[in-house]
Amino acid sequence: MKSYRLAASLGAAFVLTASVSTAALAQAPVCSAPVKVLAQPRDGLTLLEDSKDEFKKLSGASFQIDYLNENDRRAKSRADASTVGNYNVYYVDEANVALFASSGWIAPLTDYYPAEYDFADFDPGRQKVATYDGKVWFAPLTGGGDLMVYRKDVLEAAGIQPPKTLDELIADVPKLTNADKGIYGIALRGARGSGANVWRWMPFFKAYGGKWFDGDKPA
Repeated sequence: MKSYRLAASLGAAFVLTASVSTAALAQAPVCSAPVKVLAQPRDGLTLLEDSKDEFKKLSGASFQIDYLNENDRRAKSRADASTVGNYNVYYVDEANVALFASSGWIAPLTDYYPAEYDFADFDPGRQKVATYDGKVWFAPLTGGGDLMVYRKDVLEAAGIQPPKTLDELIADVPKLTNADKGIYGIALRGARGSGANVWRWMPFFKAYGGKWFDGDKPA
């Protein structure tokens, strides 16, 4: 029986798993062993815990999700996928899908979608994120964006209107900072690790005209 491993990125895709044979795709149940998932705590994944009974009824197997923090999950998934492969489904950052796909560690997910699963219903931009080398590798069930949240009382006390541009934001931050009182004009994620900060830095980089490539060469 040929086995496969799948990616769950920006959510989870429990369509088929490593213990599914190509001959069993049209049959039910389709799984013969528990599905092991390596992930980090995200709503799109933790909510799946409520569907264990339904999943077992439809597939014939249970599933187990092991949760790790972002850096540990990323390191362990790479190590596991490149060696023994104890897990059937990995939570993979979209930035790392190319590595997992080109290395042959995961299989294109849409190859195993049931006929009634309407992938086209996903947001077109997120469909693109899920695509590498012309193939779809995960179900983009959720996504993220940047949102500025501010304390009205702090801004009002400083006589500052909520900034509407990055230039205004940068100018206002020093005015709002009072280290002696433990108040800082802005708070952004500062975790170490692969990809841990790129999401916070990217909006500033792009807003000021930054680009990764100049034609087909690194900028």
